[in-house]
Amino acid sequence: MIYRGYIDDLRNTDNAWAEAEIWNFHYDSDISLPNLRTDGMAIWKDITNNSRGILIQTSILREIARIRNAYFE
Repeated sequence: MIYRGYIDDLRNTDNAWAEAEIWNFHYDSDISLPNLRTDGMAIWKDITNNSRGILIQTSILREIARIRNAYFE
């Protein structure tokens, strides 16, 4: 797990706020994932340095890039 907790979001109020649990799975494309959900509850998403995201997501992506020794601007 990379991050778990509060997410800064415009919809947050004093009485309600967004929280997230963010995981990073690194796999070889030759490996099949037979138990991957197909009901739309989980999706694969390609991330680039041009992807839109809130600030905390950007910092998390930078941390994942650091862990994976990858480039993220």
